[in-house]
Amino acid sequence: MARVLEDGDRLFVGANLHVPRAGALYAHMTHAPNMKLSVGMVTTNLLNADLLEPTKFSTDYRVSRWAESIVIHNDIFERPQHCSDVFFVGGMQIDRFGNTNLIGIRDATGTLAVRGPGSLGTTTMAHYAKRYYIYAPTHSRSVFVERCDYISTFGHGEGGDHRARLRLNQFNEGPRQVITPLGVLDFETPDHRMRLTHVHPGVGRRGDRQHGLRTRAGRLD
Repeated sequence: MARVLEDGDRLFVGANLHVPRAGALYAHMTHAPNMKLSVGMVTTNLLNADLLEPTKFSTDYRVSRWAESIVIHNDIFERPQHCSDVFFVGGMQIDRFGNTNLIGIRDATGTLAVRGPGSLGTTTMAHYAKRYYIYAPTHSRSVFVERCDYISTFGHGEGGDHRARLRLNQFNEGPRQVITPLGVLDFETPDHRMRLTHVHPGVGRRGDRQHGLRTRAGRLD
């Protein structure tokens, strides 16, 4: 995740995405010293911070000690195109065209059986950010599905030019990559179907317990 972030990026990391937040901080401390991070309601440069204490709520006033500016939450959604160059989107389900689902999971009858956190700001921020990436904390068949039960963030819809037909390419052309604990996938195919481009070191070795998951990832080609 740190590799996809560039010096000077403005980055707003969504709620409860601890791994993307760690990746952003790692990039900031190594190759992107001029990155502006939104930590809670604070926009800041954290390069010289000696200790970063996690907070339970984004509205925790203690993060203001790092502030170069403090953002009123409603303002983010009034001018979202000025808030973030990069955004990370999570999903309970991710389909082959990069649509994601944070709403919930249906049972065999089509009834909502598991309620998710909801789309929150992902629908808006993924549309207005210059580029966005999908993050999956687990790489499994329950996450990578044929079709999402609900769509909270529209990726490439049904594939092909579906996104363009809906005029959703004003700010970006859809998700760049899907980053998982096993590898990286992108959508650089004629129909924007997800494909495996990179397997992380140590994944898929003979005898590795994760070998089967690598095979599943490969079938997303």
